[in-house]
Amino acid sequence: RKSGLHKNAGRRFQFHMNLKIVCKFKEKVYPENGTMLRAQLQEFFQEGIVLMASNVKPHYLAISLAHQNLRTFKEWMDQIERMGIYTALIRPQSFGHIFSGLGRSPFLFYKSKNYDFELLKRALDISAKVLFEAGADQLILPVLRSKPVKSYLEVKEVIESLKLKDLELISAHAMSSCPMGDDEKTSLVDNKGILRGTQNVSIADASIIPTNIGESPQGTIMAMVQKSLDNFLNE
Repeated sequence: RKSGLHKNAGRRFQFHMNLKIVCKFKEKVYPENGTMLRAQLQEFFQEGIVLMASNVKPHYLAISLAHQNLRTFKEWMDQIERMGIYTALIRPQSFGHIFSGLGRSPFLFYKSKNYDFELLKRALDISAKVLFEAGADQLILPVLRSKPVKSYLEVKEVIESLKLKDLELISAHAMSSCPMGDDEKTSLVDNKGILRGTQNVSIADASIIPTNIGESPQGTIMAMVQKSLDNFLNE
């Protein structure tokens, strides 16, 4: 946008919203011996919800416990061998707009739709139910000022009084600021990855994915970039 190559770059920026839940199990599970993404719960994928395990390292656990008081923080850090960190990923309908030209650094405007808030609450509810049934002793929810919860019923009470501003949301999946497609009005690059209005500017990253896809886009990014680069090199 700053270079004037395309005025619509960044107009429909999208990403996933992630809820990170810390789980203390009744027995030692030695989480550092495992790895993330070995299994996912995709039963609710059509609703826009995917549940998965995350890495457990001391610094990751510390970040996830940052909104707790010092006593709880120390108690849970000292029992890392009983901990699990789980992520509920949702596919939001909201999108953002990247502004540039108003200063040296661009900034992002993003307004979440009510649908996304309801989906976040649904994801929190499902995650808690699954984890307690899997043997969790306590959960720490990604909710400001919340204390550890010891039952699914307590989680329901937290959700009933929940406000969007109290959720601690994270995301690592930025997509669709320069979407690929056939329609010249809505897409910035063609199906070969070439920026519209140019002949030799190829974009090959997550920005060309047309929309957020509801799960980790690593494989999708690699496939689209492979296709884009093959076309670029061949021509």
